Amino acid sequence: MTEAARGSGTAGRLIRTSGVVGGWSIVTGLAAVVVARLVAFDETQVLVWLNAFTVWLFLPVYAVAPLAASMRRPVLTVAALCLVVIHLSWVVPPMFGAEAVPAAAHGAPRVRVLTANLSFDNPTPDLLARELLEHDADVLVLQEVTPQWVEVLERTGVLERYSHGVVVPREDAGGQAIYSRLRLEEERATDVGVWPQLQATIVMGGRRVTLVDVHPVQPLTGYRHYRAQVPELHRMLTSAAVAGPVIAAGDFNATVHNRFVADLLDASFRCAHVARGRGWATTWPNGEKLVPPIALDHVLVSSDIAVLDVREGDGAGSDHRPVIADLALLPNRAEDR
Repeated sequence: MTEAARGSGTAGRLIRTSGVVGGWSIVTGLAAVVVARLVAFDETQVLVWLNAFTVWLFLPVYAVAPLAASMRRPVLTVAALCLVVIHLSWVVPPMFGAEAVPAAAHGAPRVRVLTANLSFDNPTPDLLARELLEHDADVLVLQEVTPQWVEVLERTGVLERYSHGVVVPREDAGGQAIYSRLRLEEERATDVGVWPQLQATIVMGGRRVTLVDVHPVQPLTGYRHYRAQVPELHRMLTSAAVAGPVIAAGDFNATVHNRFVADLLDASFRCAHVARGRGWATTWPNGEKLVPPIALDHVLVSSDIAVLDVREGDGAGSDHRPVIADLALLPNRAEDR
């Protein structure tokens, strides 16, 4: 055998060995994420962020499976394929599992809700304010509302469209506001940890519908506060749903793959994006950061509200895109009987 042939064979073996080692490293790491999600769902700050990026995190294993098969490594191939199947079982239903719009939704009372994290330090607030006007929503559910933002909304004519409102402005990211063309009743700011969460009711078709402006502290730098807020928010939302229809909108700082949102969906809430088969839509970081885009902003509704349509806005100057949802209040089954 020539020296060149021996060198070529050695290089080939090194490449194959590197491929196997790299493949097992990916499979082992992602398997650990799966186990952690099953036994300690979002119980640490790292897991919250890993789970938030579930859609993107597992993509490398899709390359490992065919590579392992080509190298005739059956155990590695099977392990990679198992992770692929688990990943697909997690991401496909919310991404493409649209539900049928009930026939009762046609002709039912309707409301257009727009939720937007304005960004408390937005460098182009007038552009975003004009966008709010263009979407012509019946209800605005806003986060990171500062005193300066209230002035912008008034100066640009946004507040002229909304005769009812409740606002708790702050100089930091914890300010909130709900503005509505429909009369707001029972407005209150519920103390949930370091930030208050706004709640109010509107009347649709003679029935009260609870609105909740949701915005927990983001877990990257405020995980301790996030962990304290999430159970309180869950209790607040599920308790409201027992009393009647609920629309919960805002920057949840969580995706459908995080425990906060997943538990609400298990408690019979539905995500507007998922209901319309648009679970692949993203709202953050809106081009502001070099990370894969995910959906942190949601409109969640209780079982007696149908989702007719949902889409995202541009969110000029903010790291979040607004979410605009057209909703219909379904007939009260108890009243029908």
